[in-house]
Amino acid sequence: MPRHISIIGGGFHGICSAYLLAKKGYKVSLIDTGKTLGGVMASVEKDGYIYDLGCHLFDNSYQELANLIKELMSDRIVPHKTIYASILNGITSTDTDNPNLASLGRRVSSDIFFEMVDAILATRKMPASSLADQVEATFGPAAAKALNDVYHKKTRCSFEDLSSTVFDTILPPRLYFLDNEVARFLKKHPDLDKLIAVECMDDPLKLFGNRLDITKTDYRQFYPAERGMRGFCEQAEKKLIDCGVDIYKTTFCQAIDQDGQGCRLTLLDKDTEKSWHMASDLVFWAGDVTKLSEILGGPEDIAAYNQPVPIVVFYFNLPADQIGHYSYINNFDRENLISRISAPSNYGAAMAPKGMGYVCAEVTTRVGSDMWNDSEAQTEAIWQEILAMNFVAPDAHMPEAFILKTPVGYMLKKKGYKKAFQNFTAFAKQTPNIYFPEHGSFSKANIFADVAHIITALDH
Repeated sequence: MPRHISIIGGGFHGICSAYLLAKKGYKVSLIDTGKTLGGVMASVEKDGYIYDLGCHLFDNSYQELANLIKELMSDRIVPHKTIYASILNGITSTDTDNPNLASLGRRVSSDIFFEMVDAILATRKMPASSLADQVEATFGPAAAKALNDVYHKKTRCSFEDLSSTVFDTILPPRLYFLDNEVARFLKKHPDLDKLIAVECMDDPLKLFGNRLDITKTDYRQFYPAERGMRGFCEQAEKKLIDCGVDIYKTTFCQAIDQDGQGCRLTLLDKDTEKSWHMASDLVFWAGDVTKLSEILGGPEDIAAYNQPVPIVVFYFNLPADQIGHYSYINNFDRENLISRISAPSNYGAAMAPKGMGYVCAEVTTRVGSDMWNDSEAQTEAIWQEILAMNFVAPDAHMPEAFILKTPVGYMLKKKGYKKAFQNFTAFAKQTPNIYFPEHGSFSKANIFADVAHIITALDH
């Protein structure tokens, strides 16, 4: 009889972990509060359109993970040649989707470079408690100052207020701030290569180095062939069922208790409002540990360190030939409302009625703001920004907008979270049959490591 693993959270992390563990022969139950698997990847279906919740694309960053995604979709994918840009200081850079800090002027670029060298040569690294500390230690003070302002639309607060743990979540590992010819020369030094970005649109696979077998893959991004990201969620669910995974949707985990060498879960079916119990040898919490800490009675309120970023999303349905060639554009200018605009209907098939498509404009905001309280009144301003970014044909007429609002577009962590998470990790060791990602992050690249740790825990 295979040992039983319960996975709490049916987002991307939970889906992939459930599939890998089921393939290893374990009995797996996947439990999620949503009506569909996938979390933010599930999309919204309305009037013949499949609206992705923002800009989502798969890529070949890591060959092993890319192969897993394609297997979950039974290879029903389409390669996508991504065409992106970024806007900063009123300048559109068509060779990067990250902020082009060179647009801030040569003095800023010069300061960033020399301070970056100083950071590399520093023999003593001070512990980073805030994101500001982490950025300064990595790139130097000039870069930290510039990025704090540039990323305000993404964070809606100061780097000083955020945990150093969100560094990998919102910031690029390399900065784009130099002429490409100069940058390519400097990147010959291995330490500078880790910190300096260059334009790679002409050969985007260079970005992934030896993580990708270019004899098997000649494209960087790919997308579900049908029904957008909802198609991925639907195909993945079928694959999981075929592998014997038991899926429980609209189900909440209310309690986890020790039960001999395993766990006893108390679950609530949201549809029937009935509670029931499930026995498991091991529980993998594939979601934010805030709720897990609450269930286990952790030493402090980790939720106090949550920094939600609300988002209002505007969708405009247009004839496909009126939508430009860009896949997406990141807009970092604070005077503009749009944070990112994308055209998911350009990525794959069956996203819109024949001959039609749509653009998706994301606006970060605050609950209670004018944007939040009266989004409809902002529609004209949003449309004018779309035109100004040349994302649609200049003579395109503004259609009626479909607007979605979410109070938690994504979750950042406040300063102090790192210590709180370490305290919770030590506390959770009292219940050795509950596992969660060690670093509190949900990087796609860490999925295989998480699954390996689960198998090791079961083997012992």
